[in-house]
Amino acid sequence: MKGMTAYAYARGTNRGCTIEVILRSTNSKYLEIFTHQLPITKIYLEEEIKKEVQKKIHRGRIEIYFLFKGHFAQRLFVDKELLSQYYRHIKYFSRTFNIPQEALVKDILMLPGVVRLEEKQHTVDNTAILSVVKEGITRLVAFKEKQGNVIKREIKSNALEIKRNITKIKQKLSIIPEDANGNKDIAEEIALILFYINKLHKTITLGKKTPKGKALDFLVQEVQRELNAASSKTKDADICGRLLEAKNALERIKEQAQNVE
Repeated sequence: MKGMTAYAYARGTNRGCTIEVILRSTNSKYLEIFTHQLPITKIYLEEEIKKEVQKKIHRGRIEIYFLFKGHFAQRLFVDKELLSQYYRHIKYFSRTFNIPQEALVKDILMLPGVVRLEEKQHTVDNTAILSVVKEGITRLVAFKEKQGNVIKREIKSNALEIKRNITKIKQKLSIIPEDANGNKDIAEEIALILFYINKLHKTITLGKKTPKGKALDFLVQEVQRELNAASSKTKDADICGRLLEAKNALERIKEQAQNVE
Protein backbone atom coordinates (compact mmCIF):
# COMPACT_ATOMS: atom_id res chain seq x y z
CA MET A 1 0.00 0.00 0.00
CA LYS A 2 1.26 3.46 -0.89
CA GLY A 3 0.54 6.86 0.59
CA MET A 4 0.02 9.93 -1.57
CA THR A 5 2.08 12.60 0.20
CA ALA A 6 5.76 12.14 -0.62
CA TYR A 7 8.92 13.90 -1.80
CA ALA A 8 11.99 12.73 -3.69
CA TYR A 9 15.19 14.12 -5.21
CA ALA A 10 17.45 12.74 -7.94
CA ARG A 11 20.62 14.07 -9.57
CA GLY A 12 22.70 13.21 -12.60
CA THR A 13 25.31 14.71 -14.94
CA ASN A 14 25.62 14.85 -18.70
CA ARG A 15 27.87 16.86 -21.03
CA GLY A 16 29.16 19.00 -18.20
CA CYS A 17 25.67 19.77 -16.99
CA THR A 18 24.12 18.79 -13.67
CA ILE A 19 20.50 17.66 -13.88
CA GLU A 20 18.47 17.92 -10.68
CA VAL A 21 14.90 16.65 -10.38
CA ILE A 22 12.61 17.26 -7.41
CA LEU A 23 9.35 15.31 -7.23
CA ARG A 24 6.40 16.06 -4.97
CA SER A 25 3.25 13.98 -4.56
CA THR A 26 0.09 15.25 -2.86
CA ASN A 27 -3.52 14.10 -2.46
CA SER A 28 -5.84 13.85 -5.44
CA LYS A 29 -8.62 11.47 -6.41
CA TYR A 30 -7.09 11.11 -9.85
CA LEU A 31 -3.59 10.98 -11.31
CA GLU A 32 -2.44 14.48 -12.27
CA ILE A 33 1.10 15.08 -13.54
CA PHE A 34 2.75 18.49 -13.93
CA THR A 35 6.28 19.41 -15.02
CA HIS A 36 7.95 22.70 -14.06
CA GLN A 37 11.02 24.48 -15.49
CA LEU A 38 11.58 21.93 -18.21
CA PRO A 39 13.53 23.77 -20.96
CA ILE A 40 11.32 24.82 -23.85
CA THR A 41 13.60 22.87 -26.21
CA LYS A 42 12.80 19.71 -24.21
CA ILE A 43 9.08 20.29 -23.80
CA TYR A 44 8.29 17.32 -26.05
CA LEU A 45 9.70 15.07 -23.32
CA GLU A 46 6.64 15.78 -21.18
CA GLU A 47 4.70 12.84 -22.62
CA GLU A 48 7.59 10.43 -22.04
CA ILE A 49 7.95 11.68 -18.48
CA LYS A 50 4.23 11.21 -17.84
CA LYS A 51 4.37 7.65 -19.19
CA GLU A 52 7.19 6.83 -16.75
CA VAL A 53 5.14 8.19 -13.85
CA GLN A 54 2.03 6.25 -14.93
CA LYS A 55 3.99 2.98 -14.83
CA LYS A 56 4.54 3.29 -11.06
CA ILE A 57 1.88 5.67 -9.71
CA HIS A 58 -1.90 5.51 -10.15
CA ARG A 59 -3.39 8.29 -8.04
CA GLY A 60 -2.29 11.67 -6.69
CA ARG A 61 -1.02 15.04 -7.87
CA ILE A 62 2.58 14.62 -9.07
CA GLU A 63 4.72 17.72 -9.61
CA ILE A 64 8.19 17.44 -11.14
CA TYR A 65 10.67 20.33 -10.96
CA PHE A 66 13.83 20.51 -13.11
CA LEU A 67 17.04 22.42 -12.44
CA PHE A 68 20.01 22.47 -14.82
CA LYS A 69 23.42 23.69 -13.68
CA GLY A 70 26.87 23.75 -15.23
CA HIS A 71 29.38 25.55 -17.46
CA PHE A 72 27.64 25.84 -20.77
CA ALA A 73 29.00 26.81 -24.14
CA GLN A 74 28.07 30.31 -25.22
CA ARG A 75 27.50 31.94 -28.58
CA LEU A 76 27.25 35.57 -29.64
CA PHE A 77 23.86 36.49 -31.06
CA VAL A 78 23.25 39.68 -33.05
CA ASP A 79 19.64 40.60 -33.67
CA LYS A 80 19.93 41.87 -37.25
CA GLU A 81 16.25 42.76 -37.56
CA LEU A 82 16.37 44.91 -34.43
CA LEU A 83 19.65 46.49 -35.56
CA SER A 84 18.06 47.37 -38.91
CA GLN A 85 15.17 49.11 -37.13
CA TYR A 86 17.59 51.11 -34.96
CA TYR A 87 19.54 52.18 -38.07
CA ARG A 88 16.42 53.33 -39.92
CA HIS A 89 15.42 55.47 -36.92
CA ILE A 90 18.95 56.94 -36.66
CA LYS A 91 18.84 57.97 -40.35
CA TYR A 92 15.34 59.45 -39.93
CA PHE A 93 16.28 61.56 -36.89
CA SER A 94 19.48 62.65 -38.60
CA ARG A 95 17.58 64.01 -41.65
CA THR A 96 14.58 65.40 -39.75
CA PHE A 97 16.46 67.28 -37.05
CA ASN A 98 19.69 67.93 -38.96
CA ILE A 99 21.71 65.92 -36.47
CA PRO A 100 25.14 64.70 -37.60
CA GLN A 101 25.06 60.94 -38.17
CA GLU A 102 28.11 59.78 -36.22
CA ALA A 103 26.97 56.36 -35.01
CA LEU A 104 30.02 54.25 -34.35
CA VAL A 105 30.03 50.45 -34.37
CA LYS A 106 30.60 50.32 -30.60
CA ASP A 107 27.62 52.64 -30.05
CA ILE A 108 25.34 50.51 -32.21
CA LEU A 109 26.40 47.31 -30.50
CA MET A 110 25.54 48.86 -27.12
CA LEU A 111 21.93 49.48 -28.10
CA PRO A 112 19.52 47.41 -25.94
CA GLY A 113 18.80 43.96 -27.33
CA VAL A 114 21.12 44.12 -30.33
CA VAL A 115 23.86 41.88 -28.98
CA ARG A 116 23.56 39.17 -26.36
CA LEU A 117 25.26 35.99 -25.23
CA GLU A 118 23.21 32.82 -25.38
CA GLU A 119 24.02 29.73 -23.33
CA LYS A 120 23.76 26.42 -25.09
CA GLN A 121 22.55 24.77 -21.94
CA HIS A 122 19.94 22.51 -23.45
CA THR A 123 22.23 20.13 -25.33
CA VAL A 124 21.74 17.56 -22.55
CA ASP A 125 20.81 14.11 -23.83
CA ASN A 126 17.15 13.21 -23.56
CA THR A 127 18.11 9.79 -22.22
CA ALA A 128 20.06 11.45 -19.40
CA ILE A 129 17.05 13.55 -18.37
CA LEU A 130 14.73 10.52 -18.45
CA SER A 131 17.24 8.48 -16.47
CA VAL A 132 17.25 11.03 -13.65
CA VAL A 133 13.44 11.21 -13.76
CA LYS A 134 13.20 7.41 -13.46
CA GLU A 135 15.53 7.41 -10.47
CA GLY A 136 13.43 10.15 -8.87
CA ILE A 137 10.22 8.19 -9.46
CA THR A 138 11.78 5.09 -7.87
CA ARG A 139 12.72 7.10 -4.78
CA LEU A 140 9.28 8.73 -4.68
CA VAL A 141 7.58 5.32 -4.77
CA ALA A 142 9.84 4.07 -1.96
CA PHE A 143 8.82 7.08 0.15
CA LYS A 144 5.15 6.45 -0.66
CA GLU A 145 5.44 2.79 0.35
CA LYS A 146 7.09 3.71 3.62
CA GLN A 147 4.29 6.15 4.36
CA GLY A 148 1.74 3.55 3.25
CA ASN A 149 2.97 1.12 5.89
CA VAL A 150 2.33 3.70 8.60
CA ILE A 151 -1.18 4.37 7.28
CA LYS A 152 -1.85 0.63 7.04
CA ARG A 153 -1.09 0.13 10.74
CA GLU A 154 -3.42 3.00 11.67
CA ILE A 155 -6.26 1.71 9.49
CA LYS A 156 -5.87 -1.83 10.83
CA SER A 157 -6.02 -0.54 14.39
CA ASN A 158 -9.22 1.41 13.73
CA ALA A 159 -10.77 -1.45 11.74
CA LEU A 160 -10.15 -3.79 14.68
CA GLU A 161 -11.84 -1.30 17.00
CA ILE A 162 -14.90 -1.27 14.75
CA LYS A 163 -14.94 -5.05 14.55
CA ARG A 164 -14.61 -5.37 18.33
CA ASN A 165 -17.60 -3.12 18.96
CA ILE A 166 -19.75 -4.69 16.24
CA THR A 167 -18.92 -8.20 17.46
CA LYS A 168 -20.07 -7.27 20.97
CA ILE A 169 -23.30 -5.88 19.51
CA LYS A 170 -23.82 -9.13 17.61
CA GLN A 171 -23.32 -11.11 20.80
CA LYS A 172 -25.83 -8.95 22.64
CA LEU A 173 -28.41 -9.32 19.87
CA SER A 174 -28.24 -13.09 20.27
CA ILE A 175 -29.42 -12.98 23.89
CA ILE A 176 -31.97 -10.16 24.03
CA PRO A 177 -35.66 -10.83 23.28
CA GLU A 178 -36.73 -10.37 19.68
CA ASP A 179 -39.28 -7.71 20.61
CA ALA A 180 -36.94 -5.68 22.82
CA ASN A 181 -36.85 -2.19 21.26
CA GLY A 182 -36.69 -3.66 17.77
CA ASN A 183 -33.03 -4.59 18.17
CA LYS A 184 -33.35 -7.68 16.00
CA ASP A 185 -34.06 -5.35 13.10
CA ILE A 186 -30.36 -4.39 12.90
CA ALA A 187 -29.05 -7.95 12.54
CA GLU A 188 -28.67 -7.53 8.79
CA GLU A 189 -26.80 -4.23 9.15
CA ILE A 190 -24.47 -5.74 11.76
CA ALA A 191 -23.72 -8.69 9.49
CA LEU A 192 -22.95 -6.38 6.56
CA ILE A 193 -20.68 -4.17 8.68
CA LEU A 194 -18.64 -7.20 9.71
CA PHE A 195 -18.50 -8.35 6.09
CA TYR A 196 -17.24 -4.96 4.84
CA ILE A 197 -14.73 -4.58 7.70
CA ASN A 198 -13.28 -8.03 6.95
CA LYS A 199 -13.09 -7.04 3.28
CA LEU A 200 -11.36 -3.78 4.21
CA HIS A 201 -8.83 -5.63 6.37
CA LYS A 202 -8.12 -8.04 3.52
CA THR A 203 -7.70 -5.17 1.06
CA ILE A 204 -5.04 -3.35 3.06
CA THR A 205 -3.10 -6.51 3.91
CA LEU A 206 -3.12 -7.86 0.35
CA GLY A 207 0.47 -8.29 -0.76
CA LYS A 208 -0.09 -7.23 -4.37
CA LYS A 209 1.24 -3.79 -5.27
CA THR A 210 -2.08 -2.56 -6.61
CA PRO A 211 -3.84 0.76 -5.90
CA LYS A 212 -6.06 0.45 -2.83
CA GLY A 213 -7.35 3.98 -2.30
CA LYS A 214 -10.52 3.73 -4.40
CA ALA A 215 -11.42 0.33 -2.91
CA LEU A 216 -11.02 1.76 0.59
CA ASP A 217 -13.19 4.76 -0.30
CA PHE A 218 -15.98 2.42 -1.43
CA LEU A 219 -15.76 0.15 1.63
CA VAL A 220 -15.75 3.12 4.02
CA GLN A 221 -18.92 4.45 2.36
CA GLU A 222 -20.64 1.07 2.71
CA VAL A 223 -19.69 0.69 6.37
CA GLN A 224 -20.84 4.23 7.09
CA ARG A 225 -24.21 3.60 5.44
CA GLU A 226 -24.82 0.43 7.49
CA LEU A 227 -23.74 2.12 10.73
CA ASN A 228 -26.15 4.97 10.10
CA ALA A 229 -28.95 2.54 9.30
CA ALA A 230 -28.31 0.55 12.50
CA SER A 231 -28.15 3.71 14.61
CA SER A 232 -31.51 4.90 13.32
CA LYS A 233 -33.21 1.62 14.31
CA THR A 234 -31.91 0.74 17.75
CA LYS A 235 -32.94 2.28 21.07
CA ASP A 236 -30.57 0.33 23.30
CA ALA A 237 -28.13 2.71 25.04
CA ASP A 238 -25.24 0.24 25.09
CA ILE A 239 -25.64 -0.61 21.39
CA CYS A 240 -25.92 3.08 20.50
CA GLY A 241 -22.69 3.77 22.41
CA ARG A 242 -20.83 1.03 20.59
CA LEU A 243 -22.15 2.18 17.23
CA LEU A 244 -20.91 5.69 18.06
CA GLU A 245 -17.44 4.36 18.89
CA ALA A 246 -17.46 2.46 15.60
CA LYS A 247 -18.41 5.65 13.74
CA ASN A 248 -15.54 7.56 15.35
CA ALA A 249 -13.08 4.86 14.31
CA LEU A 250 -14.53 4.83 10.80
CA GLU A 251 -14.11 8.60 10.56
CA ARG A 252 -10.41 8.16 11.32
CA ILE A 253 -10.17 5.49 8.62
CA LYS A 254 -11.93 7.83 6.20
CA GLU A 255 -9.32 10.53 6.80
CA GLN A 256 -6.46 8.03 6.46
CA ALA A 257 -7.93 6.51 3.27
CA GLN A 258 -7.82 9.92 1.59
CA ASN A 259 -4.03 9.68 1.68
CA VAL A 260 -3.88 6.20 0.13
CA GLU A 261 -3.00 5.79 -3.53
